[in-house]
Amino acid sequence: YFAAMTMATIGFGDITPSSSLGRLINSLFAIFSPGITAVVLFQFATWKIDFVQRRLANWPSFRQVMLRYRLAVAFFIVSFYLVAGTLLFAAVESLSFMDSYQLCVAMITTVGYGDVTCKSDLGKVLVVIYAFFGNGVSAIVIEAVGKFILDRSQGYFFPRLWPFGHDDNAAAGKQD
Repeated sequence: YFAAMTMATIGFGDITPSSSLGRLINSLFAIFSPGITAVVLFQFATWKIDFVQRRLANWPSFRQVMLRYRLAVAFFIVSFYLVAGTLLFAAVESLSFMDSYQLCVAMITTVGYGDVTCKSDLGKVLVVIYAFFGNGVSAIVIEAVGKFILDRSQGYFFPRLWPFGHDDNAAAGKQD
């Protein structure tokens, strides 16, 4: 549980090393483990995306909907994930819905406030699983929001990030 929360960069603070050696080892682990987690998540996401794309190759209309409504789909996914997690942790840990919701948001955003944590062994196991997939869910939303902003701005706000030929004269209202 402690190692998984450290790897997911969620600092609940309910378990911490107490000795100097433990703190030293933990600090080294905290520096290198998010990189390892990122590699594992990237490989898992790549495999999952390839799998889904192969399955949906014959459904062009579904693919067009996914691309056109990427932001709405991303918010639907995160909303569903948060509702499912809220209900799960409210039932397993006997938390109020608000506390359970706050726990889930703290996990997928990797904020980890620490004011609401799981006490049972089952809850801690579920936190590890939920946090692992929650990082992927939050990455979907971050990507969708970022793409939405860049597409809508068409490079006016972030011209160096926009690879599609931003024209400074057109942006300034000048004509040739």
